[in-house]
Amino acid sequence: MHRASEMPSRIGRYQVQAIVGTGSMGMVYKAFDPIIERTVAIKVLRLPVLADRREYADYLRRFYVEARAAGRLSHPNIVAIHDVGDWDGVPYIVMEFLEGTTLQTYLRRNMVFPWPEATEVVRQVAEALGYAHRNGVLHRDIKPANVMILADGRVKVMDFGVALMASPGAEAVGTGEAIVGTPYYIAPEVLEGKPYQPASDIFSLGVVFYQLLTLERPFKGDTFQSVAYAILHTTPPPPSRYEAALPPILDTIVMRMLARSPGDRYTSAEALAQDLKRVLASAVNVDLGRLDRPAAPVPADEMDPWRRLWTRWQAWSPLWRWGLIGGLAVGILGAATWVFHRQDAGNVQPVPSSAPAGPTTRPAVSEVPARPSPPPSEELRKQEALRREIDRRFQLGKNYCMNRLYARCRDEMEWVLSQAPDHAEARRYLEQALQRLEAPKPRRPGKGTE
Repeated sequence: MHRASEMPSRIGRYQVQAIVGTGSMGMVYKAFDPIIERTVAIKVLRLPVLADRREYADYLRRFYVEARAAGRLSHPNIVAIHDVGDWDGVPYIVMEFLEGTTLQTYLRRNMVFPWPEATEVVRQVAEALGYAHRNGVLHRDIKPANVMILADGRVKVMDFGVALMASPGAEAVGTGEAIVGTPYYIAPEVLEGKPYQPASDIFSLGVVFYQLLTLERPFKGDTFQSVAYAILHTTPPPPSRYEAALPPILDTIVMRMLARSPGDRYTSAEALAQDLKRVLASAVNVDLGRLDRPAAPVPADEMDPWRRLWTRWQAWSPLWRWGLIGGLAVGILGAATWVFHRQDAGNVQPVPSSAPAGPTTRPAVSEVPARPSPPPSEELRKQEALRREIDRRFQLGKNYCMNRLYARCRDEMEWVLSQAPDHAEARRYLEQALQRLEAPKPRRPGKGTE
């Protein structure tokens, strides 16, 4: 088995370029296929130093399970398998080369996911699972480390090493064999020794969805036993307990995905994907094009306070935002009215009477009537509305620039400058976006390039 730490120059016909990663089962290289002229990833089986014959057989079986399971599936949200071979007695799998970031990396950095983007990520995973289930494949290890967001916003489900396969067209159902998977994401029925089923993958995806929305795990514990007990005997609080601005429908969807009984969950991953699609389509002011290409989330602990506040504000639904603005406006108006009347009452002065003084006469007091401020004219209201819109579009464009969405940054800044030509910051961000868009893109390796 391959144990060498040095990177080979070739594996079969493939020209090795870099080491992408290592794991318990194998090493992954970035390589170039000179025949088809495309960049690929090659996973090579690596036997642990202390592995015996039985462990080797298990590793080899899992290795080829991944090749067969993913190779059976052709879906835009599932990593593609191109080739399987043997290199000096070492098995290898050639697969699609992915440039992106796993959800595990985002979560470890406490990345902030606005709820529409989290929903879109889970929708794409649900589409992939629905396709896999229809083709007789259960993933059985859905977790953040096995879901990647690519640079163009597509989501890819990876690592089918513990997948369960049935004949094509038949539903894959486990037989109650040894538990596989990652403890925090294992469905209750699996912990009870019952067969895996499509609803088990949906439960695991529900745990991932919960984490994306709250940055918290629904089931916590320091040991396998404590986590298993929590999954079997506790009900987590709804996600809105952590994020009050979440739409109530997401509480319903997530808690259904996490139902203890498989029969109470979604009947299929396709049904889940349809529900998520409806949530996104019915959301007010949600740009579905942007959701298909979500900006890379920004670490919460690396944001300045104002940007962190702006990110949270954007994550709220429009109903919550307008409600908060209305409440603040009413409060400010009430406070201003109270202050005005207090000042007005303190300015009241007695006015001497022209009537002769007598024991029964009292000086007449004339109260100054309150003079309310005239309401703003229609023109002033329009100017204020335009000022707010300019500020909103500028902040949106600035956020796009920070997340490297330069085309959208350019569009927003051009609109701002069309309304406010002297906006210096908008002009600066526009120039930055144009420079990035006009910069030459890196050339792809040519035929025969080493």
